[in-house]
Amino acid sequence: MNSFWRDVRFGWRSFLKRPAAAFAVVAILASAIATATVLGALFAAVVHDVPPITAPDEVGHVWFADETMPAGHRSASVAEFLAWQDSTQTLANLTAVAREQAILGDSDGVAVNVQFVTSEYFRLTGRSPRLGRPFTDASAHGGGLVASGFSRTVAIISDRLWRERFNSDPAIVGQSVRLDAEPREIAGVMPDDFWFPSRGVDVWLPLALDGHATVDVVGRLRPGRSWSDAQAEFNVLAQSRTLVRSLQQEGFIRLRPGLQGFVAPAIVLLLIACANVGNLLVMRLVARRREFAIRSALGATPLRLARLSFVEASMLIAVAGAAGLIFAVWAIAALRVALASAIPALAGAVRVDALVVAVAGVATIVTVLGVGPWPALSAARSDVLSALTGRTRRPIFRRFQYGAGDVLVVVQVGLAVALVLTSAFIVRMGDEIGRVSRPPSGDRAIVSQITAGKTLAAAARAGAFERLLDEARGAAGIDAAALSSTLPQLGGQQRVEVAVATPAGETKCRVKVASVTPAFFSALGLAFQRGRVAPGIVAIVSESAAARCLGGDLAGDAHVRATVDARMTEWIPVTGVVTDPFASTISGTADAAAYVWIVGAREWPASVYLLARTAAGPKGPALPIEGPTLRAVPGIATDAWSTFEARVTSDGVWFVIDVLGAVAVLSLVLAFTGVYAAMSQSCALRLVELGIRLALGADPRRLVATAVARDAPLVIAGIAVGVVGTVWVTAAVWRDLLLLNALDVRVWVGVGVVLTGAVLLATLGPALRAIRVDPIEVLRSE
Repeated sequence: MNSFWRDVRFGWRSFLKRPAAAFAVVAILASAIATATVLGALFAAVVHDVPPITAPDEVGHVWFADETMPAGHRSASVAEFLAWQDSTQTLANLTAVAREQAILGDSDGVAVNVQFVTSEYFRLTGRSPRLGRPFTDASAHGGGLVASGFSRTVAIISDRLWRERFNSDPAIVGQSVRLDAEPREIAGVMPDDFWFPSRGVDVWLPLALDGHATVDVVGRLRPGRSWSDAQAEFNVLAQSRTLVRSLQQEGFIRLRPGLQGFVAPAIVLLLIACANVGNLLVMRLVARRREFAIRSALGATPLRLARLSFVEASMLIAVAGAAGLIFAVWAIAALRVALASAIPALAGAVRVDALVVAVAGVATIVTVLGVGPWPALSAARSDVLSALTGRTRRPIFRRFQYGAGDVLVVVQVGLAVALVLTSAFIVRMGDEIGRVSRPPSGDRAIVSQITAGKTLAAAARAGAFERLLDEARGAAGIDAAALSSTLPQLGGQQRVEVAVATPAGETKCRVKVASVTPAFFSALGLAFQRGRVAPGIVAIVSESAAARCLGGDLAGDAHVRATVDARMTEWIPVTGVVTDPFASTISGTADAAAYVWIVGAREWPASVYLLARTAAGPKGPALPIEGPTLRAVPGIATDAWSTFEARVTSDGVWFVIDVLGAVAVLSLVLAFTGVYAAMSQSCALRLVELGIRLALGADPRRLVATAVARDAPLVIAGIAVGVVGTVWVTAAVWRDLLLLNALDVRVWVGVGVVLTGAVLLATLGPALRAIRVDPIEVLRSE
């Protein structure tokens, strides 16, 4: 034990003598450990995010299996939920949940996330409002709910909304707010840590079982029952294949994307840092080879020298681990702020807790195991005679004079290339998603959501919407304005089955359906390929829908029947074909772009979108949407204008791209420093040779070329390994990502330029420094 502490004291003194090298090692490892810890916290937030409810391992979802849906399942209907609720013997507190967006306020409204729940919801979760009371049954409201002691339609709000919108008013219970232009009495405020089954809910409302087409079903396992029992029972009750999954099983489903997106980059980054620091420590031992040779000559055993080197390396790694944890805590705090605006639902799940400390500890231990053996083995293999006479050990690859440190260069470059190339692939996909989300009219397309209260009659609602549309058309700086029941986007809207009648016969196909006004296509810049908007109620189809439903025969007459707003239309003539709202090589884009737009129908749902194409882009003149129409019709609520792209694009996509981009930049910097250190070590070992050559009149430029030529094969081998490995792994786990990028010259040229620049700096720098030495001083020192 005494010898161990002697090694610690000696290592500390040696670091103080050479603080620059010690600082470099700590900085490299701390940055890698901090980044790995942050990625680990994100992984835990995505995969192991357990809701704060009573016994969450006993709670699960019930879905219908549906391989045509992206998630592999679909929700149940209200009728199916009611039948299950009466019949199930395996699940208790069966609850229906539906989530929507609503507008809080009137003309100054803000969009909020609303969760509709049945009365069993609070018994299922075992949680109650911190202020006020939960909902209770009210059979007089057609399956709806009220809160005990309240006579009007009620709402329970989140703690965040209570603080930000109502200034933490302690007398908030009983006050009235307007939600989707309907008055709601606030029944309570939920605790700040509560969420279930998903985060980011602002308002909980009673679920009227006659007002929603589909609901998510959750329940609690009864005592003595298993999830396999529940699965078997619901297969019988539903007379179809269902998926009964516990919350734990759903976490396992998220495991693979979490490993790919967060854990894999963290491991690669740690490997790069380990190879980098291992090279630096071996380089430091080379500089101390005379010291170790003298120690060996005085009786120190190879094991004793290896232990000294391992202790010194472990000390640096321990300091780096502590620094990395501090950096990670700061980074997670900043990350929570960024997530609050980008992905509010994830912001609460990312936190500093014991798991973060454990991740930092694991990253530090992995680093010790990855770095410690390199200097220890190098010290144990030190040759007294070679060190005292100035000769180097026999290289691993004698023909090329390459040693173990050079092999690490190949590893570092290969791993860095893999991370940089993968990040470039994902950034390219993000750019494609952004391009797909941008309509042909670009940033000139702006959107506002309009919601009418349920007490407003259908005719009055349609009249109010059309008056708003007329005001938008007449506003200065507006080229076109239209109404639409939904917005065209890659995800979010389910496809429905439509009947298509052509001269060849009647067929059915699945497309997305929306009701629009005639100027919709002009507002988004969708060009007509054939036909036009004719008078009356007509259908306009996208190119993808024409190819899917009309068999590509755009010349023949066609009629469609579709379900719009829960009702089946009459046969509607197809009078035109327009370009797809988006087109991409991303898999599934053609299916998502298959639209049938019904034009001329004056029956609108309670919530629609007002689209406009401005003459001056999104910063053009404001529309008078809060003008006389809203004052005349108090049952209308609107939210703020935003660009079409911002409305339909998830900020979460860009957040993931930003995170991976930052990891790629850090990996490139680490690989650069590692290659630079390895090249510096190579030049240092050949310093006497370079000094003699310079003394004999060798051309410095030729010496630089020779040094670069020696090291270039290492870098080329690393790049080749990285590219081949990345393409192979991507083809196996994410084929669409590879197909999108394989023939994109911009990706390969961009990555090539970045890697070439980094390699040139890393290889030329040490060689240029080496040829600037004084040959006489070098020979005198030897």
